[in-house]
Amino acid sequence: MWLAVNSRDPGPSFTYDHLLSHFNLQSIKSRFIQSDILFLHSIFQHRLDCTHLTSMFGLAVPGRRLRHTGLLHVPFGRVNTVKPGFLTRIPATWNRLLSEIPSVDLFHQCSLRREALSFASGQGTFLSN
Repeated sequence: MWLAVNSRDPGPSFTYDHLLSHFNLQSIKSRFIQSDILFLHSIFQHRLDCTHLTSMFGLAVPGRRLRHTGLLHVPFGRVNTVKPGFLTRIPATWNRLLSEIPSVDLFHQCSLRREALSFASGQGTFLSN
Protein backbone atom coordinates (compact mmCIF):
# COMPACT_ATOMS: atom_id res chain seq x y z
CA MET A 1 0.00 0.00 0.00
CA TRP A 2 2.92 2.33 0.74
CA LEU A 3 4.10 1.93 -2.86
CA ALA A 4 0.64 2.76 -4.18
CA VAL A 5 0.35 5.92 -2.10
CA ASN A 6 3.87 7.17 -2.88
CA SER A 7 3.69 6.40 -6.58
CA ARG A 8 3.62 9.22 -9.07
CA ASP A 9 1.46 7.08 -11.32
CA PRO A 10 -2.16 7.90 -10.44
CA GLY A 11 -3.26 4.66 -12.10
CA PRO A 12 -6.71 3.40 -11.28
CA SER A 13 -5.46 -0.08 -10.42
CA PHE A 14 -3.68 -0.63 -7.12
CA THR A 15 -3.76 -4.38 -7.35
CA TYR A 16 -0.81 -6.43 -6.17
CA ASP A 17 0.06 -7.59 -9.69
CA HIS A 18 -0.10 -4.05 -11.08
CA LEU A 19 2.22 -2.72 -8.37
CA LEU A 20 4.69 -5.57 -8.91
CA SER A 21 4.90 -4.91 -12.62
CA HIS A 22 4.97 -1.10 -12.21
CA PHE A 23 7.85 -1.13 -9.72
CA ASN A 24 9.55 -4.17 -11.29
CA LEU A 25 9.45 -6.20 -8.06
CA GLN A 26 9.22 -9.89 -7.26
CA SER A 27 6.19 -11.30 -5.51
CA ILE A 28 6.44 -12.44 -1.90
CA LYS A 29 6.00 -16.06 -2.96
CA SER A 30 8.79 -15.72 -5.49
CA ARG A 31 11.13 -14.32 -2.85
CA PHE A 32 10.22 -17.13 -0.43
CA ILE A 33 10.92 -19.77 -3.06
CA GLN A 34 14.23 -18.20 -4.03
CA SER A 35 15.26 -17.95 -0.36
CA ASP A 36 14.35 -21.59 0.28
CA ILE A 37 16.40 -22.77 -2.69
CA LEU A 38 19.44 -20.70 -1.78
CA PHE A 39 19.18 -21.66 1.91
CA LEU A 40 19.24 -25.39 1.20
CA HIS A 41 22.02 -24.93 -1.35
CA SER A 42 24.13 -23.09 1.22
CA ILE A 43 23.57 -25.93 3.71
CA PHE A 44 24.78 -28.58 1.27
CA GLN A 45 27.67 -26.39 0.09
CA HIS A 46 28.78 -26.15 3.77
CA ARG A 47 28.48 -22.39 3.87
CA LEU A 48 26.37 -22.88 7.00
CA ASP A 49 28.39 -25.00 9.38
CA CYS A 50 25.62 -26.79 11.22
CA THR A 51 25.46 -30.58 11.10
CA HIS A 52 22.03 -30.51 12.73
CA LEU A 53 20.60 -28.58 9.77
CA THR A 54 22.33 -30.90 7.30
CA SER A 55 20.84 -33.96 9.01
CA MET A 56 17.31 -32.51 8.79
CA PHE A 57 17.24 -32.80 4.99
CA GLY A 58 17.75 -36.37 3.84
CA LEU A 59 17.95 -37.92 0.42
CA ALA A 60 14.93 -39.82 -0.85
CA VAL A 61 15.53 -43.55 -0.97
CA PRO A 62 12.30 -45.25 -2.04
CA GLY A 63 11.64 -48.81 -0.95
CA ARG A 64 10.64 -49.74 -4.49
CA ARG A 65 11.11 -48.22 -7.91
CA LEU A 66 8.72 -45.35 -8.52
CA ARG A 67 8.08 -43.25 -11.62
CA HIS A 68 8.62 -39.83 -10.11
CA THR A 69 11.07 -39.66 -7.28
CA GLY A 70 12.65 -36.50 -6.05
CA LEU A 71 16.18 -36.13 -4.80
CA LEU A 72 15.17 -35.07 -1.29
CA HIS A 73 12.85 -36.80 1.12
CA VAL A 74 9.71 -34.77 1.84
CA PRO A 75 8.42 -35.65 5.32
CA PHE A 76 4.75 -36.52 5.60
CA GLY A 77 2.68 -33.87 7.35
CA ARG A 78 -0.36 -35.43 8.96
CA VAL A 79 -1.85 -32.12 10.10
CA ASN A 80 -2.22 -28.84 8.19
CA THR A 81 0.07 -26.95 10.57
CA VAL A 82 3.04 -29.16 9.63
CA LYS A 83 2.56 -29.14 5.85
CA PRO A 84 3.70 -25.52 5.20
CA GLY A 85 6.65 -25.83 7.62
CA PHE A 86 10.17 -25.38 6.32
CA LEU A 87 11.12 -29.06 6.79
CA THR A 88 8.40 -29.99 4.31
CA ARG A 89 8.39 -26.89 2.11
CA ILE A 90 12.10 -26.70 1.27
CA PRO A 91 12.60 -30.31 0.05
CA ALA A 92 9.36 -30.13 -1.95
CA THR A 93 10.54 -26.88 -3.57
CA TRP A 94 13.90 -28.44 -4.45
CA ASN A 95 12.22 -31.49 -5.98
CA ARG A 96 10.02 -29.22 -8.13
CA LEU A 97 13.10 -27.21 -9.17
CA LEU A 98 14.94 -30.39 -10.19
CA SER A 99 11.96 -31.64 -12.18
CA GLU A 100 11.79 -28.36 -14.14
CA ILE A 101 15.54 -27.66 -14.45
CA PRO A 102 17.33 -31.05 -14.37
CA SER A 103 20.76 -29.50 -14.95
CA VAL A 104 20.80 -27.96 -11.44
CA ASP A 105 23.26 -29.69 -9.13
CA LEU A 106 22.69 -29.36 -5.40
CA PHE A 107 26.10 -30.62 -4.40
CA HIS A 108 28.56 -29.15 -6.94
CA GLN A 109 27.06 -26.07 -8.53
CA CYS A 110 28.76 -22.89 -7.33
CA SER A 111 26.20 -20.27 -8.32
CA LEU A 112 22.51 -21.00 -8.30
CA ARG A 113 21.01 -17.53 -7.97
CA ARG A 114 20.01 -17.14 -11.64
CA GLU A 115 18.29 -20.55 -11.81
CA ALA A 116 16.53 -19.94 -8.50
CA LEU A 117 15.29 -16.56 -9.68
CA SER A 118 13.97 -17.90 -12.99
CA PHE A 119 12.29 -20.85 -11.27
CA ALA A 120 10.77 -18.71 -8.52
CA SER A 121 9.45 -16.07 -10.91
CA GLY A 122 7.47 -18.73 -12.78
CA GLN A 123 5.74 -20.05 -9.68
CA GLY A 124 2.87 -17.56 -9.51
CA THR A 125 1.99 -14.66 -7.29
CA PHE A 126 0.19 -15.83 -4.18
CA LEU A 127 1.28 -18.16 -1.37
CA SER A 128 -1.58 -20.59 -1.90
CA ASN A 129 0.52 -23.35 -3.54
